[in-house]
Amino acid sequence: MHPSIQELEDSDLNDKQKAFVREYVRLANATQAYIDAYDVPYNIAKTNGPRLLENAGIKIEIKRLRQARLKELDIDVFSLVDDMAKEAKADIGTYADWGSDEFQYTDETTGKELTGHKSWVALKDKAKVDTKAIKKITVGKDGPIVELHDRNKARKELLEYLNGKGVFDSGTNNGEMIINMDSFEEIKHDGD
Repeated sequence: MHPSIQELEDSDLNDKQKAFVREYVRLANATQAYIDAYDVPYNIAKTNGPRLLENAGIKIEIKRLRQARLKELDIDVFSLVDDMAKEAKADIGTYADWGSDEFQYTDETTGKELTGHKSWVALKDKAKVDTKAIKKITVGKDGPIVELHDRNKARKELLEYLNGKGVFDSGTNNGEMIINMDSFEEIKHDGD
């Protein structure tokens, strides 16, 4: 048994509360977790599930299991911020080259020498680029299509995180950068 699950089993929660915690961490849905743990209809679970999330013991166990899962997956605040930053700074030129070439040809009807232009797009070798910012690549009738994750959305989320979640202090800690590595919860300062 996984050590974090063993800790849950050794906790003071009753069996149904433990089942609720396991289901909530798996589903992130209090109503469905309550239905699964307590075998009750939806109309009861939609009230009791969210209410059970207010229980201090439940909160502690959910937080502990989530942290154990993130540690197991090797995900932390820095890796998530790094991914957001990659999406926010993504440049299509990292993944594709394009241009146009000039060529000479003879017009068959007039016999005149003309200059034509042909546009081209070439994808770069995937072994030579970091593909994390790519949402999808398809080949359409006109050639390859590279779609990146939404830069503006990533920038907005990154700014909200940095400004709104207590990472950059608004004056109460002399502008220090504060990161709570124990959780992804907002850090509250005196006076907030």
